[in-house]
Amino acid sequence: MLGEYWLVFPLVLLLTLYRPATQFLKESKGAPSLEKDGSIKVDEHFQIPSLPGCYAIGDVATYPYGGQDVRIEHWNVAQNAGRQVARDITGQTNHNMHCLAVS
Repeated sequence: MLGEYWLVFPLVLLLTLYRPATQFLKESKGAPSLEKDGSIKVDEHFQIPSLPGCYAIGDVATYPYGGQDVRIEHWNVAQNAGRQVARDITGQTNHNMHCLAVS
C-alpha cells in the first residue's frame, strides 16, 4: 500500500535480463509493437502510447531523453523510473521532472 492507495494490476511483467526478452510479445494479441532492439517505446511518463495505463521501465523501455529515444541500462535509472511511474499512477506526478538521476 502506498499511503492511502491500493494498487491492483491484472498483470505485471518482470523482465530481468541484460537485453529485452520481449520476443513473446510479437505473437501476443494486443501487445505493443517492439523497437528493432526488442525494447518497448514509451513516452516521457514511461507509458506505452499504444496501451494507455500500461507502463514499461528499465532495460525493456526506450525512453525519450535529450532529444533522442534511448535505453538507459542502469539499475538506478530503473528504480527512479519505477518511483516516477508510481507517482503518476497515484496522482503525485512532478511534471517538472525531465530526467532520471543516476547516482
